[in-house]
Amino acid sequence: MRILNSYMVVRMKSMNRMKVIRRITTLVMLFIIIFCFAVTGFDMNVIINRGSQAVLFIKRMFPPDTGYCGKVIEPLIKTVQMSIAGTFIGAVFGLFTAFLYAGNLIKKSYVRIVVRVIVQCVRTIPVLILALVATFIWGLGAAAGTIAIAVSTWAVMARIGGEDIEGLTLKPYEAVTAIGAGKFKAFSRTVIIELLPGYLSNSLYVLEANIRHAAILGYVGAGGIGLLLNEKISWREYSRAGMILAMLFVAVLVIEGIS
Repeated sequence: MRILNSYMVVRMKSMNRMKVIRRITTLVMLFIIIFCFAVTGFDMNVIINRGSQAVLFIKRMFPPDTGYCGKVIEPLIKTVQMSIAGTFIGAVFGLFTAFLYAGNLIKKSYVRIVVRVIVQCVRTIPVLILALVATFIWGLGAAAGTIAIAVSTWAVMARIGGEDIEGLTLKPYEAVTAIGAGKFKAFSRTVIIELLPGYLSNSLYVLEANIRHAAILGYVGAGGIGLLLNEKISWREYSRAGMILAMLFVAVLVIEGIS
């Protein structure tokens, strides 16, 4: 009985401690949110009062200038091609980087730490910045945009793949390595087969996101439809800009439907 009472007392103290921690955490998060609103000057009155400008901007774009459709097709195709090529390259390299990222496969901690630091550093860089750097190295055009998308996709898929591998059972992998197969061969024969369906699904989701990213890479000269969109908005040709956005929307829907 004394043991039970002691257990209940310890249990109650633990629950009270957790309640205090939750309350403190909630207060800290509220303070951070309020502080961020104050620093950024976020004001709902301004957003509501200026909301009519957003409506006016959209009205200028619609109805789109359908006669401009022919001029949009070629840069739109280039945007989709950039996205597909960049996503494919990044996903392939990301799959094998995930092997080094996963903590349950790589026992050497220094290898895992180095790979994770590199992946996380690349993930913090926006695609637009990667495209800007790529244009300085490889020049203007779709090639720079493709490389930027590939690098960004590699970092994202390496992390997603590594985390998915950590959630898999490794008994088949361990069995294959136990009979003398190398780690990479065992990885390709067991882990990849189990990982691939989810990995492909995530790759298709990233492809959809990359098409949207590729749409603005033209702002830094990395090819695609972004240059044309920037040009039409700068010249206040809003109906043509609306046509560009409408066709981009259709392209994203088609890719999503196919995936």
